[in-house]
Amino acid sequence: MGALTTAAEVVGAGVSTAAASAVAALGIGAAALSSPADQAYFANGGGFNTAGAPMTVMQQAANNAAPPAASSGAATPTSPEITPEELTGKTRSEVRDLANEKGLVPKGDANSPDHPRKWADPATNKERLRLDRGHVDPTTGKPYNNPNAAGDHVHGYDPNGNSIKVNGDKHIPTIGGGI
Repeated sequence: MGALTTAAEVVGAGVSTAAASAVAALGIGAAALSSPADQAYFANGGGFNTAGAPMTVMQQAANNAAPPAASSGAATPTSPEITPEELTGKTRSEVRDLANEKGLVPKGDANSPDHPRKWADPATNKERLRLDRGHVDPTTGKPYNNPNAAGDHVHGYDPNGNSIKVNGDKHIPTIGGGI
């Protein structure tokens, strides 16, 4: 098929009147349909060719109007709910399993022997879970007075970054040892 130079030729080539009108409305004119790729763009109803590639006319039209958004088909991630009950009385291994079940994203140094110990929200990328070893007061070198902070524990956060607390404490003890 040769170059289509008029709106009538565009319609005559099997392209809808609406598509021909769209060419005129975008200000690119029927002469813009000079390549077979541009002709295929309109013959296929606009947007993308049968191979899924955007067509040249889309680039020409982008200066005048935004092209239709392509859908990847992937669902938008959502923030999972994490309850205090889900964190209470768990081993470190069970916390890792919970993070995987909730679809949280592992963070931190992959070379660390206890990786992963931090997880982020798949929708917000904010920290949602963190496994900690017992904290030591940097000024005294001794464990904190809070026994939950002094031993191994987990921190949980809601999607907004607020601490999940059990009995008013953000340090939720883990049980057993292990990594």
